[in-house]
Amino acid sequence: MNKIYYERPRNLQKNSDKEHGENTNEASIEQEYFNPSYQETNTDMYAGEPEKNNAIKEWVANALLVILSIIFVVLMFAVIAENRSMHYHWERNEKDFWYEITEGRYSTLPSQAWDNRFNGVNTSAGLEQCYAIAEYFEAASLYRVAVEHGNLEEQEKYAGIMEEKLEYMTDVQYIAEDINKKLGIE
Repeated sequence: MNKIYYERPRNLQKNSDKEHGENTNEASIEQEYFNPSYQETNTDMYAGEPEKNNAIKEWVANALLVILSIIFVVLMFAVIAENRSMHYHWERNEKDFWYEITEGRYSTLPSQAWDNRFNGVNTSAGLEQCYAIAEYFEAASLYRVAVEHGNLEEQEKYAGIMEEKLEYMTDVQYIAEDINKKLGIE
């Protein structure tokens, strides 16, 4: 069996070894070029202190992990809080209705009344009166639309609802007059 010997060309030998008078035998050249664990010189700024370099990298990694964990926990609390607020039912009380009525914002009343009914809010006599005002405004608005379109059946239907809700508004019939005035109903 013939053995094949690989001879390294002389031009691959380091000049620095020759200049400094170091031993340039075949074993050191082979170690230098073929051994991956061999390190001739390290130009890293922490060359003499690998422990310090590793400690800094480890500290930065741990700090980053802590910061990301804190951000994750804060975002989870935000998601939980948002989810809980979506299930909260707004409850309009009598004071809220009267504020809208005194400001003349009747258009918000029907949706607030329907929200309260949908959410099962307990009603009082004052709140029932506010619901009557809201339903009167809704019927008056639809009556005006029916008049504009000339639909007599709808006019009669909504005029009847307006009359019915006017009975619940015994103390505050002036509000019905204000609603009619704002909507242009005679």
